Order: sequence, then structure tokens, then C-alpha cells
Amino acid sequence: MANQKIAGYEKEIGALRQQMLAKFVQMMEACNVTFQDLDAFTQPMRGRKVTSAVLGSAAPAKRKRNIVPKFRNPKTGETWSGMGRAPVWIREAKNRDRFLIPAGE
Repeated sequence: MANQKIAGYEKEIGALRQQMLAKFVQMMEACNVTFQDLDAFTQPMRGRKVTSAVLGSAAPAKRKRNIVPKFRNPKTGETWSGMGRAPVWIREAKNRDRFLIPAGE
């Protein structure tokens, strides 16, 4: 019973795949795109991830910011900027003021 269902699904997938490929070829013909165009376009992408830079709509690179630490663990000297997830040493503190780094330090 299960094998018959699987065979039925595989047959459906094959039919849908054929429909998709036929539609794709129609779209290529409508846009005057050849298989050589596709090959030339995908050649540099083979073996690596497709990114927006490869596709031509590159997003501007994110600037890396220098974030100054605001809190310091007096026992270990470990610091935290106050951004992101709080480290264990400050997470359960009732008053974080005792961990503040004085301005100018």
C-alpha cells in the first residue's frame, strides 16, 4: 500500500516537473534566451553559493562599527557593550551600575 502511494507521488512529481520545464522553455523562447546564455550565466556560479552580488543586485556592504564596552566584570576583566545577549556574569545582577566602566577609561 505504502509503495503504491510512493509510486503515485513520484509519478505526479514527474508530471509536474515536465510541466515546469515546458513552461520554462516557453519563457526562454519569449525572452529570446538560449541555453548557451544560461550556461554562460551559470558558469561562474558552479560550485558556490549564488549571492545577490553574482546576480547583479549587490546590497551595500555593512559597515563594521567599533562598539565601546560599557560594562566590565571586576573578577575576570571580561567586558560587554550592552548590546546583544547579556553574559552570565551580569545577567542576574539586580543593579548593573556596579559593572559600569567609568567614562574615559
